[in-house]
Amino acid sequence: MAATNVGHNPEESGARLLHFVKQEITNPPSAPVFENAKFEHFAAEHVAIFIHGFTANSAYLGTMMQEFVDNDILALAFNYPSYDGIDCAAAELADALKALDNLASGAISQQRKVVLVCHSMGGLVARAFLSFNGGNTFVRKVVTLGTPHDATLTNSGLVHAFVTWGEYYTGLNNGGYSSSCRSALQLTMQDGPTPFLQQLLNAKPVDPDVEFMSISGGKNMLKFGKNVIHNKVLNAFLQWKLGSETNDGLVKESSSDFSSAKFRSCFPKCHPHMGSGTYSRYAKTNHSFLISTQPLALAAISFVKV
Repeated sequence: MAATNVGHNPEESGARLLHFVKQEITNPPSAPVFENAKFEHFAAEHVAIFIHGFTANSAYLGTMMQEFVDNDILALAFNYPSYDGIDCAAAELADALKALDNLASGAISQQRKVVLVCHSMGGLVARAFLSFNGGNTFVRKVVTLGTPHDATLTNSGLVHAFVTWGEYYTGLNNGGYSSSCRSALQLTMQDGPTPFLQQLLNAKPVDPDVEFMSISGGKNMLKFGKNVIHNKVLNAFLQWKLGSETNDGLVKESSSDFSSAKFRSCFPKCHPHMGSGTYSRYAKTNHSFLISTQPLALAAISFVKV
């Protein structure tokens, strides 16, 4: 896959909030078109901010963003340096929204209409933003797709597989990854005596509260490149590490399911989980397909609009 340029390199210039303009529905997908976000964009009736995952940029979310735009939801994309740490990404999102809110004379926080739509590690960025950066001032709802909520990626081999998948699927390879980068250490809970993901699990409820909806897939096979043997070896390794539990190829069902009682202490409100037994393509939907499967996008759109 060819890398998609979104107009800046966040590894050099930091995160940027972008306005998604359009993406033509073609095969292979066309490049999405972005522009800088402006405070005027938040005047729309419905506003969704998309947060990408590890080893990625916002471009691969274009199909889902277009679905939202087609259903009258303004789509913004938070393009951030994914190796710098979940906590750093959350802080940069807070900086961006506060700056735009200042330009809007406080209208963005007063209206509190923003919904976050997050794939993979992006869901952890969203939770950090809400729990530790006052994100609930702006956000009323969150949708997560394939997010490892309960910190189950405690093996460095699993994180390396995340990187391999991301570099192939998103076409992004900027050489910034190492097993010692801040995000990798956080995902494997090797970032100190009180790991950041444990801090997320221990976080207290925010006021006003934010409602969540989580979505997962059940196809435990991914494509990591064009080499068939390499794909088989990596998939076999992943399934050995993940065990017998249903998963989307990278993340266990139980980890994606944010409706579980174990998360209610930090976020009491969660829509029923959309996973096994809730949609017909579940067994054919892996970590990659979560953001391009139309019924899932439409379910998220319905949740956003209520």
